[in-house]
Amino acid sequence: MSSFDWESEKIALDEDEKTYYDFNPLGTLTAYWLDYEGWYKESGAYSFDGRVITLTTGQESVQSKVIKLTKTELVVEQSDGKYVERYWMKKKPIPSDVSANAKDYVDE
Repeated sequence: MSSFDWESEKIALDEDEKTYYDFNPLGTLTAYWLDYEGWYKESGAYSFDGRVITLTTGQESVQSKVIKLTKTELVVEQSDGKYVERYWMKKKPIPSDVSANAKDYVDE
């Protein structure tokens, strides 16, 4: 793990994936992403106890270890005992056509 370059991975993800995140200090988070059928969005709430963040969308709740939390960046780490995944979310301006055309995501 120590040889993995997280900085280059963040840049690659930011350039390759069409994903936008909006989160605020009031505890709401909205993710927008481009799928083959168009733009989707999913909104939820988060709570942070100083070490662990809990993201809740609909009936699902996920806990993650917080690596970094600022006004514009959220980095979390999840582990299932076998694998460790790190997610990097950077808040950036969401184009108006994305927010206007995004369909609500429904997990089936």
